[in-house]
Amino acid sequence: MDFIGFIGDHKRTVSDPGLFGPEPTLVTRGFESQGLMPEHFSPAYDEFILDVATAHPQMMELLGKLFGPRFIMDHIIMLNRAPGNNGSGWHAHPYRQGQYEEQDAIGDGRAASSEYLARQCIRTLVHTEGATFEEGGELAIIPGAHLYRIPYKWNTSRPDQDDAMRTQWLKGKTHPITGKPLKIVRLSLSPGSMVSFPHHMPHHVGPRHPDAPPRRTLLMAYRTPDPDAEPTRWTDGAPPQWIKRMDAAGKISAAALNVLAGDNPID
Repeated sequence: MDFIGFIGDHKRTVSDPGLFGPEPTLVTRGFESQGLMPEHFSPAYDEFILDVATAHPQMMELLGKLFGPRFIMDHIIMLNRAPGNNGSGWHAHPYRQGQYEEQDAIGDGRAASSEYLARQCIRTLVHTEGATFEEGGELAIIPGAHLYRIPYKWNTSRPDQDDAMRTQWLKGKTHPITGKPLKIVRLSLSPGSMVSFPHHMPHHVGPRHPDAPPRRTLLMAYRTPDPDAEPTRWTDGAPPQWIKRMDAAGKISAAALNVLAGDNPID
């Protein structure tokens, strides 16, 4: 299956995500510090993002269609790109720390399968201000390539641009279900767009044009629970000290607790 989803109605600009100031002190732009950088876990600083990422009925319904009855947060970060940012070459990601992968970061395609495997992580990018060809920083993906289950260059440098991808790694690869040659798809996304795609699908971000404004994007990554993980109270995708404090104060919904629970949760 190839997952690309869009939501165009709901827009919220996430600005001033927090930076280090002239001195080595955390600047949280008027928010009470939660002991971590806002970019690394924005739900701790924004109730709207907390709701969208852990409890909003439409989001939970979407994720349920992608994963099934249970899924947990893998990580959530801001991917902000300044004017002139070089973007990111072609790459993909493993499930968890890569301990279950059958292929290395290049792979020969021997594990290509039409079956959607149980251990999955899906990335959802929310482009609050868009990511268009005109401004640069746009997203490109290769639908079907996730079925090769190759965490492409996840732990090495990522120099590959489109020409190198077409003539090297992509050459000769076909979709395991349709049999059609795999091809690069570039997406020009309007403000408020959302895209979901599997972790193992190679993806690329184009350079941001020098005269374009900063591009702010929220990345929400969820995964199926790891049945072999050690029992824990909370997922390792969220800061446990923050969850514990918020839960004790009664500020986390029952729906959110399900998303933040560990792979094999301790009651």
